Amino acid sequence: MSGRVVLVTGGGAGMGQAIAERFHADGDSVAILEIVPERLEDTHARLGDERFLGILGDVASEADVQRAMAEVVARFGRIDVVCNNAGTLREGSAHTATLEEWSRVIGVNLTGPWLVCRAAIPHMLEQGKGVIVNTASSSAFVGGGGDISYTASKHGVVGLTRQLAVEYGKLGIRVNAICPGPTATPMTEVNRPAEGPGPYDDFIASMPAARWALPEEMAKLVFYLASDDADYVHGAAWTIDGGWTAS
Repeated sequence: MSGRVVLVTGGGAGMGQAIAERFHADGDSVAILEIVPERLEDTHARLGDERFLGILGDVASEADVQRAMAEVVARFGRIDVVCNNAGTLREGSAHTATLEEWSRVIGVNLTGPWLVCRAAIPHMLEQGKGVIVNTASSSAFVGGGGDISYTASKHGVVGLTRQLAVEYGKLGIRVNAICPGPTATPMTEVNRPAEGPGPYDDFIASMPAARWALPEEMAKLVFYLASDDADYVHGAAWTIDGGWTAS
C-alpha cells in the first residue's frame, strides 16, 4: 500500500491534517491544499520532508485547483488518492442567509470537490487506477445538522460521489464518501467550550456514542476506503456519526 501519491484538501487542521498524517505515516507521499497560511505551516512542520508538498490555495477557485494538481503531478509524477476534505459552514436560519454566504459554502463544500475531481480524474484514467474519498456529513441525510447551505452542500456531495462512482468505476477509479457526525475540529471549537456547558452537550449525550469524535477516527475510515481492502466498495456514503442518524 505504501508509495502512493495522496492529495488532501483542507489538510492544515482537524480531519484534513489527521488524514494527511495517517497516509504519510504509511509511507505515502502527501500533498495538501490549504487556504490558511498558518495551518499550512503547521502541517509542514509536522510532515515536512521529501514526501510532503504544501500548496496554498482555495478549493473553490478553478485556477488554484488546476495549479495545485499540476504541482502535485510535477513533484510526484502521479496522483493516486484524492481526499476532498476542505469544508466550511455558516450559522443562522435559511431566510437570513445572503447570496454571498450561500455561494461561499456551496463553493467550498460542493464545487470544490467537483473541481478537484475534474482535475485529478484525467491522470487517474491515464494510470488506469485511482481512489477518491469525499468528506460529506451526517447532514447529508437529515436536516438540523447545519444551516441551509451546509446541509444542501453535503447532500450534494453524496450525489456527486454516487455519480462519479457510476461513471468511472469500470474505468478503475473508486469513489466513496465518509459522513462524519460531531467531530472535535477547529471548526467546531465554538461549540466545545473548555469550561462550562456547551450548546450541544445534551445532543451529544443523547447519541449512542455520547461523545465527540476524534479527527483520527475519521482518518482511519478514509485510509481504509483508499486501500485495496475496500476494492469492492463503490459509491458508498459511510456514516461515522456515533449513532446520531440512528437515534
